[in-house]
Amino acid sequence: MTKKAKHCDRENRARIRYLLEMSGENFSSAAAQIGVSATLVGSVAAGRTRSRRVEASLAKMLEVPLEELFPSLYPAKEQNT
Repeated sequence: MTKKAKHCDRENRARIRYLLEMSGENFSSAAAQIGVSATLVGSVAAGRTRSRRVEASLAKMLEVPLEELFPSLYPAKEQNT
């Protein structure tokens, strides 16, 4: 299920696009692997739309924790030392 978000984070979208390109992928190829449209992947990357499935799939593809890929959506958990 997707939900409309309130803001657009162009820097995060560009960072995710760069990370995808560095791994030989792009929004279209990521979308094909996830089974959604490239427009949805770009919208999720920019924070315009929420889709936990797309967010989690991108994080897994890029081998980056959700907290690092979407820091405004998934605050880092504090570790007890």
